[in-house]
Amino acid sequence: MNSRTQTANANGRLKLFGLFLVVLGAVFVVRLFYLQIIKGSEYRSAADASQVKSLEIPAKRGDIYAYSGSERVPLVLNERRWLVFADSQFIDDINGLVNRLSEYGIDLSDSQKAQLEDGSRYVVLVKDFNDQQKSQLQAAEFTGIYFQERSVRAYAEDSLAAQVLGFVNADGQGQYGIEELLANELTGTPGKLKAITDSRGIPLAFEESNIDIAPVDGQDVTLTIDVGVQKLVEHAVADEVDRTNARGGTGIVMDADTGAILAMSNYPSFSPAAYNQVEDISLFTNNTISSAIEPGSVMKVLVAATVLDKGLVGTEYEYYDPDQVVLDGSVIRNAIDYGAQTRKIEDILISSLNTGSVHLLQVMGGGEVNQQARTTYYDYLVNHFGLSKLTGVELQNEASGQIFGPNEGYGLNIRYGNMTFGQGLTVTPIQLATAYSSIFNGGTRMKPYIVSAIGQTQTTPVVAQSSVLSPSAIEQLRELMRRMGVHKYGDVQYAGLEISGKTGTGQIANPDGGYYDDQYTGTFAGYIKSSDKTYVIVVTIDRPDVRFAGTDAAAPVWKDVVKGMINTGKVD
Repeated sequence: MNSRTQTANANGRLKLFGLFLVVLGAVFVVRLFYLQIIKGSEYRSAADASQVKSLEIPAKRGDIYAYSGSERVPLVLNERRWLVFADSQFIDDINGLVNRLSEYGIDLSDSQKAQLEDGSRYVVLVKDFNDQQKSQLQAAEFTGIYFQERSVRAYAEDSLAAQVLGFVNADGQGQYGIEELLANELTGTPGKLKAITDSRGIPLAFEESNIDIAPVDGQDVTLTIDVGVQKLVEHAVADEVDRTNARGGTGIVMDADTGAILAMSNYPSFSPAAYNQVEDISLFTNNTISSAIEPGSVMKVLVAATVLDKGLVGTEYEYYDPDQVVLDGSVIRNAIDYGAQTRKIEDILISSLNTGSVHLLQVMGGGEVNQQARTTYYDYLVNHFGLSKLTGVELQNEASGQIFGPNEGYGLNIRYGNMTFGQGLTVTPIQLATAYSSIFNGGTRMKPYIVSAIGQTQTTPVVAQSSVLSPSAIEQLRELMRRMGVHKYGDVQYAGLEISGKTGTGQIANPDGGYYDDQYTGTFAGYIKSSDKTYVIVVTIDRPDVRFAGTDAAAPVWKDVVKGMINTGKVD
């Protein structure tokens, strides 16, 4: 091969190599154009997704308030707590760490130690360190120990009104009471945060510019509860339950004029802050609204109201009481054998005569217990006093109770005879309070309520029914109640105040049929009336170890509450 040929071949190779470089460059440019221009946004999004996380910013949960007189005071607030966790990747001596942590009150379980030894990068050590504990631990400069801020509910009065409030569980969800019922209003709306995170998903830095959507904090809720009255009722109920070895008790104080609940007590109770230590979940139940009982002779006031409103008797009415009445072959007697004698209408209330309340039922039927009598009594219980209907109070799991219709079932006359002294029907304490309020406030049945405000929106009292009774009937019934107050409750009579009430001792139904011979519910329904205020108080004591549950267990609680409200200036 001559030199000319060699030169030509070399030039060809150079041209070929140059062409290759041109093609390679073109491919590179095209690929770069494709990646940066055509697919650029997609790849940038993918890259961002691997480094930038969209995180939730929790909204502040609303606080819950009550009243102390006219002053708004907190019942439930939020407190800052710190979750402490460990990343084993940055821990060289696990055993040494375990020993050092114990000096700061952190004793690791076998499970936590195993997670660290297995190389876990997120091992929760404690969930509820306060600021001081966090600062002490942080000052020790542990390697591989980190903190996450969290919020927990703090209950300013511990167990006060626990069944009304409910609690917030470990997942931040409201359970029972107001915490559950108004969960949406209290919770608010979480925001969104875009932030670069580490491998554990923990933000490396926070700036205001990172916030994508700002959180909307939950609204505060204000209850109608008066803290002083609530404490008074809770202590009185608890003391009586303990004194009489009862299973439990309830107490309600209602502003009869508006329907506002000043106190709603259940005993035994629990601490919402320690809800997870409660073994008997029935403690979470608000029995003032959920427990329907056979209330006993407190119903005699409603029987008297019915015949007075129908114009069938007056305050000076007298009748012959035979000391026993036979209906449908069954005999009705009084708790105490008084013997047959002429009686006044007020004696039916003062001496709590079962035969007397049955007599008033007979008066409704023109002298006998019949369909007319049953229908009249049923109409007043259901359509005037609102029994067997939900009151609509803003709490969940309200029971409606049960009142059989005038022609429902069999043994109708004896059933309705028993119903005049509170057996064979069931009502809740809140229903009793509402019914009594509708009498002693002047004849208007108010819808009971316990939420005074949500945020800045105030609750307006709602009239459930007007003209429950005629003014004449109400005044006559109040006269009978005044006579009973002076006769039976002279130790709680105060100048310028009208104070009275009625006891009830109701047998407890046996699930297997009939009634227990030795188990009773003690009930008291009464009121305090001043020149400008009327309060109704209803107390129940479940199975106290006393002879007359209403007189010997429920009535003492009512008296203590009356005296306490007067002595503290709640009523003057």
